[in-house]
Amino acid sequence: MKKEGSFASTNGKDTVRYTEWLPDDMPVIAVLQIAHGMAEHIERYEDFALWLNRYGIAVAGNDHVGHGRTSDPADYGYMGEKDGWKTLVNDVEKLNGMLHEEHPEVPVSVMGHSMGSFVVRAWMADHGRNCDRFIIMGTSGSNPALKAGLGLTRMLRKKQGGHAVSKMINGMAFGSYNKRIKNARTAFDWLSVNEENVDRYVADPACGFPFTLAGFEDLFTMLSFVNSREWYEKVPKDHHILLISGLEDPVGSYGRGVAEVCEKLKDAGCSQVSMLLFEEMRHEILNEKQHEAVYKEIRDFLLG
Repeated sequence: MKKEGSFASTNGKDTVRYTEWLPDDMPVIAVLQIAHGMAEHIERYEDFALWLNRYGIAVAGNDHVGHGRTSDPADYGYMGEKDGWKTLVNDVEKLNGMLHEEHPEVPVSVMGHSMGSFVVRAWMADHGRNCDRFIIMGTSGSNPALKAGLGLTRMLRKKQGGHAVSKMINGMAFGSYNKRIKNARTAFDWLSVNEENVDRYVADPACGFPFTLAGFEDLFTMLSFVNSREWYEKVPKDHHILLISGLEDPVGSYGRGVAEVCEKLKDAGCSQVSMLLFEEMRHEILNEKQHEAVYKEIRDFLLG
């Protein structure tokens, strides 16, 4: 059973759209909330959600501000004029509270993919104790160029405005992601070995749009926070955390960034951290041809 709904964004002006997929022939025994990635939307997770429904796991997620049904396409890639990334985090918390109310006796876990992994990581620092388990998918470790990139983005934003789009900043952020792919067909081949998935992404008008300068400032600021010492200190220490990515994912520096996050969590005292890196998979491991292996690992983690 598929439900669609909405709630008032914590920014006080937008209406956030969300979708919930529920088992229709068995009781709900677990809930997974998903925070989607940059320049995509929650409906792309439907196949995964329906698969989990077969095991009694309900799945829900919202389109972030600046994305999908929540925002007008003219505002894609723009989350707000000030601290838009905090709106994304606070909207995840609002939906999380709604899911707890709807399923009061059932464990609720949270998963974030790519930019959504940064949102969930930020959310974990202040609200993580309210949930059961965390899945951090397609995430990134520290980046020595991030400080300079953030400074340049802020300078350009002051000159051009928050809604402006900069090919230079977009190129700095993503221009190298195809470098290990021979004869890349599209600018988005780094997303997936599965060409059908890449083609669907390219053809989707709600995917692949460029972020605005304000959006990139939010992205870089959030990424800086979730790789800071402060974040590692605030993460709940006794919760189960699964870091999961493709070994050919440039966002996670081909496994190195994911391993860095894993080790730093352990060093910070997190006692239930595990990591899975899938060979021959890139960024969108849920959409590779071997995706059912990923589905099974997540199901087993949620029900473990």
